[in-house]
Amino acid sequence: MTIVSVVLHVRPNFIPHFKANRRRRELRDICKQLARGYESLGVYHSHHTERKGGQFAPHLHLLIEVPDDRLDRFQDGLDDDLRHKDQHGYFQLSPRSSWVLSADKLRLWQYVLGAGREHTPEIVYGRV
Repeated sequence: MTIVSVVLHVRPNFIPHFKANRRRRELRDICKQLARGYESLGVYHSHHTERKGGQFAPHLHLLIEVPDDRLDRFQDGLDDDLRHKDQHGYFQLSPRSSWVLSADKLRLWQYVLGAGREHTPEIVYGRV
């Protein structure tokens, strides 16, 4: 099994929508759709890290545990899945070159749930 870690950024023209309302259901649903039934964790971050300036920048970290024999097919279809499932066009997927592939689930969970942040991350979706 390999953990695929991707980031879904809220498109700049929709940032005001998320500032007024977190849209929790939208966040959960897009994570659920993109996870395709695999074990996964979706974590909402409302702001950039302090070292990136700390401004409001809503985004989701999605960690998906994918069987190794399905990994290439999963990654190849993720962009199309987002276009198909994101009815409102709220999200854009991080570039594939920035996706993290790892077997170290604990390290990835620590990063997305990290302590000591001014704006606490929020789990919006989980499937075990």
